[in-house]
Amino acid sequence: MNKPNLDAYYNACRQAASDPQRFVRFRSDPQIRGTTDTNTLEHGLECEAWIMTHARHLLPWLDTFRRVDSIGTPMLYQFPHVGLFNPTTLRHIVTLARIQNTLNGMKLRTVVEIGSSYGALAALMQMFYPTIEAYHVWENPLVYCLTAKFLDELGLSYSLNLDTSQTEDFYDATYDLVISCYALSEFERDMQGVYIDHVLLKAQAGFMVMNTCKEGYTRQELAARLNAEVLPEIPATDKDNYTLVWRKN
Repeated sequence: MNKPNLDAYYNACRQAASDPQRFVRFRSDPQIRGTTDTNTLEHGLECEAWIMTHARHLLPWLDTFRRVDSIGTPMLYQFPHVGLFNPTTLRHIVTLARIQNTLNGMKLRTVVEIGSSYGALAALMQMFYPTIEAYHVWENPLVYCLTAKFLDELGLSYSLNLDTSQTEDFYDATYDLVISCYALSEFERDMQGVYIDHVLLKAQAGFMVMNTCKEGYTRQELAARLNAEVLPEIPATDKDNYTLVWRKN
C-alpha cells in the first residue's frame, strides 16, 4: 500500500483537542474515525471470539476497559459475550492480551508507543499493568494534543514526546517494551532505520502491527534485523498485514 495522506486527520485531531464540543464526539468525527476506529462489526466479532478462546482471564477486566469507550462518543455494539464495546477497542484488548503473551511474565516498567492515535491502547496498558512507571507516546504534535487530553480525562499518567529523532533522549533511552500499531510501517525507510537502530533493537521486547507500505522495509528484512517472529494480524484487516514480536533472553 502507499503511505496514507493524514493531513485531514491531523487537522481534525487539533480541532478536537482545542474545542470541548468537538472533543465530546471526536470518535464520531469521520476524519478521525476513518484513521483510528476503523474496525467493523465483523472485526469486533472476530476479536470477541479470540478473547473467549485465548484470553478469558481478561473477562473480569472488561468493565474497567469499557472506560475507554466512555469518552468521545464512539460507535458501540452489543456483543453476545463481552457486552457493549467499540470494535476497535476490542482489537486493542486483543493486542494487550497478545503483548501479555509476548512478555511472558516480564515485569513492565517503561513503555514507548510509536503512533498512539488518541491513546486507547496506552489507556488499556496503564489500566492493566500497575508496574508501568513511564508510558512514552511518540506522535505527531497535532495528534498528541488529543492523546494528552484523552488520557487526562481518564486520569491516567503518561509521558509525551514528539515523534522526532532530534532529541538526545531518543538516542540514549532504553525501554522494556516498544509498541507500534501500523505507525512504524508508514514511515519511510530511512526513518524506519533510525527507529530500528536507536529504539527497537535496544528494547527488551517489541510488538509491532504492520502494514506493507512501499516506502519501508519488507517484513522479511524487519524480521531478520529484529530477530522477530512474524505472526498474523488479529483481526485480519488486510491480506498483507502482519505482526512482529520479539523478546530478549
